[in-house]
Amino acid sequence: MHSPGRSPFAAFLAPLLLVTSACLPTRPEGELKRIVDEPDAGPTDPIEAPGGGGAVGPEPVDPHGLTGVDPQHGPFNGGRRVVVQGKGFAKKPRVWFGAVEVPPADVVPISDKKIQVITPPGPPGAVEVRVQNGDDASTSRKLPGGYTYDAFVASPDNGPTSGGTQLTLVGSGTSWGPGTQVRIGDKECASVQVQGPERLTCTTAAAPAGSRSITVTDSKGEAITVLDAFLFADSDNGYKGGLSGEKLPAPPAAGQAPTGRLRVLAFDSYLGTPLVGARVFVGTKQVGIIGATGAVEVQGVVESSTPLSPQGAPRLTVTVAGKCMQPTTFAGVSVDTVTMYLDPVLTPDCAPPEGDPPPTGGQSGLGAAVGGSIRFDSDFEFKQAPWSVVPAPASKDEKRVAYVFNATSDPRSTFRLPEPSRAITESSVGESGYSFEFQTFSVGNLTLYAIAGIENRAKNPPTFAAYAFGVARGVSTKPGETTSEVTMVVDQTLDQSVTLQVEAPVPGAKGPDRLQATVALNLGHSGYAIFPGAQRTVPTPVQGALTFVGLPPLAGSLAGMRYVATAIAGTGPQLQLPVASAGSAAFTDNSKPLLMDNFIRVPSLETPGKGLWDGMTFALGAKGSGAPADLLLLDVSSGGGLVNWTIVAPGDMTELQVPDLRAVPKGGLVPGPITVTASAAKLDGFEYSKLLYRHTFRNNWLAYAQDAFYTQLSP
Repeated sequence: MHSPGRSPFAAFLAPLLLVTSACLPTRPEGELKRIVDEPDAGPTDPIEAPGGGGAVGPEPVDPHGLTGVDPQHGPFNGGRRVVVQGKGFAKKPRVWFGAVEVPPADVVPISDKKIQVITPPGPPGAVEVRVQNGDDASTSRKLPGGYTYDAFVASPDNGPTSGGTQLTLVGSGTSWGPGTQVRIGDKECASVQVQGPERLTCTTAAAPAGSRSITVTDSKGEAITVLDAFLFADSDNGYKGGLSGEKLPAPPAAGQAPTGRLRVLAFDSYLGTPLVGARVFVGTKQVGIIGATGAVEVQGVVESSTPLSPQGAPRLTVTVAGKCMQPTTFAGVSVDTVTMYLDPVLTPDCAPPEGDPPPTGGQSGLGAAVGGSIRFDSDFEFKQAPWSVVPAPASKDEKRVAYVFNATSDPRSTFRLPEPSRAITESSVGESGYSFEFQTFSVGNLTLYAIAGIENRAKNPPTFAAYAFGVARGVSTKPGETTSEVTMVVDQTLDQSVTLQVEAPVPGAKGPDRLQATVALNLGHSGYAIFPGAQRTVPTPVQGALTFVGLPPLAGSLAGMRYVATAIAGTGPQLQLPVASAGSAAFTDNSKPLLMDNFIRVPSLETPGKGLWDGMTFALGAKGSGAPADLLLLDVSSGGGLVNWTIVAPGDMTELQVPDLRAVPKGGLVPGPITVTASAAKLDGFEYSKLLYRHTFRNNWLAYAQDAFYTQLSP
């Protein structure tokens, strides 16, 4: 019986090898050591055949080569981070995807075996990947079909597990038309609307967390599948719900019955389940009850007395209210489909009969991790370089540090110094850089950035002077997984200045009396970078210009980016209500002051007033000078904040009639003190008939104004 792991043939061959090995030439000891030190190197000495018949054996190993690209596919519009793998890469490699050379700013060598690349746009299908060290053509190597460009792109590329995400697919060379179907994983994407041969929209179904493929099948039965095209995660990206469908018909002539059809869908915003039994109102009248499918269709809802939109369609006020759910109203509805997601009321009275607390939703706690290193530009090849872009500390309490941040969705965000445990220092380990680990609840396609500078934790509060900046775009993350080997080159000096000339609104009796201005860096669709020292608060009216120092130049890896300035006037040290925001202004030329004067008018309420409110009537207005609004948002709060009624309306609406929800059991406002917070917003390219929930989030508003009003609701 032979021993485990050893074949009979090997047992037979062993004595023969012992005899013949004496006839083979021995390898010099030093050369053997060299090969052991270089595991990728193969044998280079020829092995002579018995009798001196010449050299035989393996071919010499190619010192250069490509072995793969990770990931192997991505969107046709490019912009994704991939790692090209091989060997023999030099400090300044050149990379081609098909016939397109990747710009040098998007090529970062990690080691002599890996290169981090931001993919350029390309035609759908497989393309050749080629790498060459500088201008040395002898090092050029090709990987046929090394990368595949997907035929379509999903926007957004992630959404909540509850479903309801309004998804847009943009294709390249596709031929979508009537009858096209979309599947995400094993579930259909509902309400497919083909807007052209290369563009369609649909609504995702609920699904467990994780990435899914998307398959689009046209009317001829031809299917295109993109792997890992959509990620379900426990987050709300704001693309779910809202207004969609065809324009409602014009009101009928006198004496004719209305012919409109309105479809209302209502779901639990946390669970994604239908709100069975929820009541649907049009105007002040109840018109239906949500069924098991989460939908109700109402016929003949268009009345001749309904005010018309500028496009000639009627404008309906649609309200959904259910037991133990926060009611929601969309006013000014001129299309035939309304999709609402209602939050639960979190009170003991609304707990299920079994005594469990109501669902709270939100993040599940399963975030993502990113690991990698930061590097400083130098002449050292694949070694840790000194922090030459950051000056030497001036005292024992100062030290050189760097921090990694996730791009934020709000350019008005305040810079906050991270915890000391997140600091990257000169003693951090790493081969060609300084290692970092970054935890985030954000998933999908992220942009990260690093800021390096001088920190002093001995001061109260601690200080951080920023000197250098680097960015990594297209970093793909998934819940519960780690994305590794992300490299950021911190080579941009923070030496640019920006000057703002702000014409803030004149303070009224209630305010606003202070102005806060911020300058951030727009990193594209992925968000904004926030810098220390790029935010100031001054009294109004503003005296003179405001100058900010410590921004990166828009060059190198930041070419094509833009600065974004924001200004908000508020009341008191905490910028409380009333507030008026000039919104955001994007620009690239920082050689002259930027004028910011497009503040929006502060909304006002004539009804409800300070007395008793009937619970049904709103009379809206605006005070002061400023731009008109695109969107109005009323947050009607009762019961000390336990029940909040959200009302969304077009910016030009001045009167509004809503149903009296006091008759809905545990589904309306709590009688007593009522607070109405009114917001007026300006949005970029906004069309109210295509309203999404994300349009109601303040960080998506270009400009806004806000105030609060107080009244009483009788039992």
